[in-house]
Amino acid sequence: MAAGTPGVAVRYSGLRELRAELRRLEDPRYWGREFREAGKQAAGLVAREAQSRVPQLTGRLRDSIRPLASQTRAQVAAGKAAVPYAGVIEFGWPARNIRPQPYLYPAAEALGDEVADFYLTAVDRLTRRAFPE
Repeated sequence: MAAGTPGVAVRYSGLRELRAELRRLEDPRYWGREFREAGKQAAGLVAREAQSRVPQLTGRLRDSIRPLASQTRAQVAAGKAAVPYAGVIEFGWPARNIRPQPYLYPAAEALGDEVADFYLTAVDRLTRRAFPE
């Protein structure tokens, strides 16, 4: 996927089925914590990389970049009410002659393998515990 292209995502075939099986076998609060923690760590990696790539004048945009995670997804958010220009910096604004300066999507693309490793490690840990040999 090209840098700056919306929709960068990591998807694993069978993850929904694995979660359903884990839900059947054990307390979902536990495996949910495992997935949330893996997502938090993975999103944290991407957030730190994005912070190192973002153009800076005041540092407010850099400081607004943060990881978010739940049982089913992880993401990196940038901007807030006081920093409404996060998307303009990432994607540009041709009508205002503002060129894109991608920082989030390139960070996600650069760390794709490491992000996948966090989830694969969590899945491996859960499956070994839920399905002992």
